[in-house]
Order: sequence, then C-alpha cells, then structure tokens
Amino acid sequence: LWQTEQLYFEAQYSKYNKLTFEWELFGLCARRLGHYPEAARAFQTGLSQRFSAECSRRLLEYCIRERHNVRLQASSPNSEMSSSQIITRVNELDSTITDLVVKLCCWNHRWYIEFSIVLIDSLSEVVQDMGLTKMSNEISSKYPESVYLLMKDNLLDFFSNYTNKCYDN
Repeated sequence: LWQTEQLYFEAQYSKYNKLTFEWELFGLCARRLGHYPEAARAFQTGLSQRFSAECSRRLLEYCIRERHNVRLQASSPNSEMSSSQIITRVNELDSTITDLVVKLCCWNHRWYIEFSIVLIDSLSEVVQDMGLTKMSNEISSKYPESVYLLMKDNLLDFFSNYTNKCYDN
C-alpha cells in the first residue's frame, strides 16, 4: 500500500512524513485486506510519533494473534523456528503486550473508562507464562510508581484476588 510511496520518497532522498492518524488509517486498511504484518508496522510507526488508543488496541490484537501463532509453531514438530528463537519471539511479544496494556490502562484511567475485558484477557496471556510476581516487578521497574499503583489497582489486584492463580483464557 504505502510502501511503494515510501520507497519512492527514499529513492528521492526525501523524508516520508505522515500524521499518526494517517498511519492509523493505513494500518486499518492493511488489516482489513488481511495484511496483518504491514498493518502492525503502520500502527507501530504511528505510535512512534504520538500515542493513539486505536493504534494501541489494534497492535495489541496483532501481538496476541502473533503470540498465539508462535505458540502453535512451537508445538508443531515441523517448526521452522528453533526453540531459542521461539522463546525470544514470545518474550518480545510479551514485553510489547505489557507495554501496550500499561499505556492503554493509563489512557482508560485518564478518560474515565473503568473496565476493559480486552486488557484483562491480553494481560492474562502474559501472566500465564511469566507469573504475577514477575509481571508486577517488570511493571514497577519500567514505569513510575503512580503508573504501577494504577496497574496494581486496576488489573494486577484482579489477578491476585479473583483468579486463584489460574489465568485461563
């Protein structure tokens, strides 16, 4: 879609500038056409410029789907990836999912949106692998205390109080 235009600009040694909203539209269009990696790239490019809740939500969907596909590849005997590549890819996706969930949780808090099942489902994927303690430690090390407390109050306490350490999806 936009890659040919980007290649043209690069060939002309020109800077390829688009607004976050335009990247969001590129991503939505690519997603609708079934070009998920290109959509994710467009959403990531848009997020690199400015935060967008829509880009974050769509990228979160992609990361969850990609994580599921990598896990399926790991269980198949004819996997193209080695076990270390699979672990590295899952860890990268877990980190991205965690970052997106934290940012969306903060955005929801800012706009008085109290509950999001998407965030709970997404975080449960990561907590299932990492464990709740490691997840809370990673969040507290990456973000300020106020963000950690917000995450703790909104999501992490839910996992510790109501799930009996079973994080099935």
